[in-house]
Amino acid sequence: MVIARRLEEGLERVRRQRRQEGVAEGLAKANRAWRAWLERRAEAEAEGRPFTEPPPDEADAE
Repeated sequence: MVIARRLEEGLERVRRQRRQEGVAEGLAKANRAWRAWLERRAEAEAEGRPFTEPPPDEADAE
């Protein structure tokens, strides 16, 4: 019984760590997408071109 409980606690620690890593990776990916979009928008505005590309959060919904 003690061994099973220790194994379950260890698995839960691993699950928690993996979730945290997944959240961090997701945030990093979203930040990269926003930075790239903002750069493209700024370039278009600087060149006087229209910029109609939807922001990353709207483009992901499609």
